[in-house]
Amino acid sequence: MRNVAADYPPLFGRYLATIDPDVGVVVEVVRREEASTPVAHRKVAFCVSGAIGYRVVADEHALSSISIDLERRLVTKHVAAYSEFGILEREVDWLRRLAASGIAPPLRSATADRLFLDYVGEPVRRGNLPSDWPVQAEAILAALTSHGCAHNDIKCDNLTVADGKIHLIDYGWATPIGQAIPAHWPHGIGRQHRLGVHRFDDRAAIFAALGSAERGEVDRSVVMGHNPT
Repeated sequence: MRNVAADYPPLFGRYLATIDPDVGVVVEVVRREEASTPVAHRKVAFCVSGAIGYRVVADEHALSSISIDLERRLVTKHVAAYSEFGILEREVDWLRRLAASGIAPPLRSATADRLFLDYVGEPVRRGNLPSDWPVQAEAILAALTSHGCAHNDIKCDNLTVADGKIHLIDYGWATPIGQAIPAHWPHGIGRQHRLGVHRFDDRAAIFAALGSAERGEVDRSVVMGHNPT
């Protein structure tokens, strides 16, 4: 379902065309000042003075909320939970290490609770999955290996597509390859495609995630808990 204003600018129309119709996301186009009321699981778009963007408004269990300015291709990520695990600092560190790799979103700047990143597209779904995704998956894995990075949380929501290119995002739970996962970390990390609690295989995960997108069986994100299931 999409409820959009009749006079939205062409830029936002092109954005709507990138959304997989099977997702069923409700998108509302409103003035920026009207987009501040939290609504669970909804993308709220705002139009003001010619600038187009949208805010992904998550529920109270979400790790972060996202605001995207499509005109400036700027993502503002507010980390709202799990700060005690150092996820923002860890993501900043890995984004800087991977800056030249071409697989991660370029980091513009960071504050104590926010990241400012280049926009690198929408989460992968059947409607935007590139036909050469296996080749791109191998390139992502090669880059991770060359930088000694284990992502540990690869899923469709952490793989985005823009102009036919796949990026891997969200490095808050990444670790150096071979390093043990701290026992106190949440047990829900990587739940969609992991081998077990705190046991990850990025190769298996990325092919499972992209394969699920190809089949239209997207691995929806789930709330992470502290206890194993």
